[in-house]
Amino acid sequence: MDLPWLMTQIQTHADELTERVIQAVRTSPRTSFLHELYEEDLRLRFSDLYRNLGRWISEKGEGEIEGEAEVTDDLEPASQPTDAD
Repeated sequence: MDLPWLMTQIQTHADELTERVIQAVRTSPRTSFLHELYEEDLRLRFSDLYRNLGRWISEKGEGEIEGEAEVTDDLEPASQPTDAD
């Protein structure tokens, strides 16, 4: 398979892929730590990941990619616990 073609396809379909991943994240028990995050935050992160994937693979090292791809570092939960709990 031709890597540039694959990267183009991923970048072209980034929005659709993002929506599918968000749905999977929201429903999987393996990603329960992401269930409470704002959907818009997830959408931005996954969309950026797909749109930049080709550049990251061709230009950056593994450590830099891991740093860019972290989903939860600076995201806040959608609902905060109240003092009444």
